[in-house]
Amino acid sequence: MQLLATFWWILKNAKTPLPADAIHERMHDLFGNNERLLSRRHIHRLKGWFKADVIRKHNTKKPVEYEATQNIPFKDALKPKFASVIAKYEKQVAGNKVNKNVRN
Repeated sequence: MQLLATFWWILKNAKTPLPADAIHERMHDLFGNNERLLSRRHIHRLKGWFKADVIRKHNTKKPVEYEATQNIPFKDALKPKFASVIAKYEKQVAGNKVNKNVRN
């Protein structure tokens, strides 16, 4: 999920569409090296985790460029089957919170 979140953050904060090289470089510079993202060629795989209407792929010229078409939260940008994982985690975290003001 961290890899997907950094990909989404880079795209939604970019002012213009970015080629895979630039996305890869920004991810590496801002968030460190991720062993699952070995090269810029793996960027196109990340797009498949998101809803079709939130990331646009520009094929009009080489290199292919990507842009976020909406400025929405990460969990809302993911396809429902992947967002459900985040929702389950949020429920677990909410259930584990302890109110420090309550005395036993």
